Amino acid sequence: MQLADHPATPDILRPEYRTEGFERLESAAAAGWGAAQAELVQAYWTVGSSEAIERGMFWASVYTRNTRDRAYGIDRIPDALEAQLEAAVSRDVREHVQAEATRFALEPLQARPLTPECSRLVQERRVRNAGGQRGQGRGPGGGRGIGGQFPGLGTEID
Repeated sequence: MQLADHPATPDILRPEYRTEGFERLESAAAAGWGAAQAELVQAYWTVGSSEAIERGMFWASVYTRNTRDRAYGIDRIPDALEAQLEAAVSRDVREHVQAEATRFALEPLQARPLTPECSRLVQERRVRNAGGQRGQGRGPGGGRGIGGQFPGLGTEID
């Protein structure tokens, strides 16, 4: 999205970058990432069409139900933007969009093959981290996983 608006981006590439940006944000938002949901609200508001504003309102409604950010006291959507969304649509549209948001279900992100450029960067990172002790004795993502000794609990958990 930022590349689409960057002054150095050739005009011919702007629509492609904008489309790709929306697609990636939609995927991340559908997977439950609050930052992506909130960014979509702003992006759709910026587009400004009635369909875009409804889509932005949908993501705002989904975001308000996202417990991840709420648990940390984070609110990524400015109150002024929420008020603008509310004022931009009728009560019927607002109720329809909110009902649609209550049916929202998470969609896991789909794994994609790495591009050659990305693959090279991942490999370089692995080589840099190979000498450290980071992640040793841990499950995927650095966590302990199921089973094992939990320090301070004095017990084995299976």
